[in-house]
Amino acid sequence: MGAGKLCILGDSVLKGIQWDEASSRHVTRNELGWEEIADRAGMKVENLSKFGCTVTKAWDFVQKRMSNGLLKCMPDMVIMDFGGNDSDFNWKAVSERPLDVHDPNTDISTFIGTYETMLDAMVKNGVKPVITTLVPVQSEKYFEWFCKNMNLDRASVMSWLGVVERIEHFQLTYSEAVQGIAAGRDIPLVDIRKAFEDEKGADLMCADGIHPNTNGQHLIHECFDAFMGDCLTF
Repeated sequence: MGAGKLCILGDSVLKGIQWDEASSRHVTRNELGWEEIADRAGMKVENLSKFGCTVTKAWDFVQKRMSNGLLKCMPDMVIMDFGGNDSDFNWKAVSERPLDVHDPNTDISTFIGTYETMLDAMVKNGVKPVITTLVPVQSEKYFEWFCKNMNLDRASVMSWLGVVERIEHFQLTYSEAVQGIAAGRDIPLVDIRKAFEDEKGADLMCADGIHPNTNGQHLIHECFDAFMGDCLTF
């Protein structure tokens, strides 16, 4: 592949955020090994992932980068992971107004359209995009975590939610949408979701149910390391 630049653009999962139970806060504990993955391909890496990032925020960032004349600084490859925050809800609002209609942070139509527009722009400018499916959310852990840490009324949230597994359903819809986007535009896809599902029962997630722990980060590293290995054989 030769010397070049690899950019990581995503949310807290690719940033390497974990939930630290001792301090009861999220911390950067990155065991994803991006430098090793990039080095294998003869590339330098820049991780621009941000906590809470959605596909719309990422597209705004990319457009600003382009409009500021930074096209010549655009990377050769961008690994992207979006959908986790997009498919999530404003749980405080749900708790306070359980009888209202509540939509995900990014509705599915906007999610798909924005992702496709961003991918098209990257391809047009000579960037090779690689996208990923979503790490499966653990609904019960996540429900208990956000109710406790946001001091929410569990009964109120449940009256709107119905069953906690509904959280998984929403997130799965976005992960499947990513698969459809990849297939429709012939974009390389790294299926980290399947890797996690294949390790059912393994200790891969933090207590918040949404962030991979060190074991989970190592599994993600294996997925991307294998992908890079396949790329280098062509």
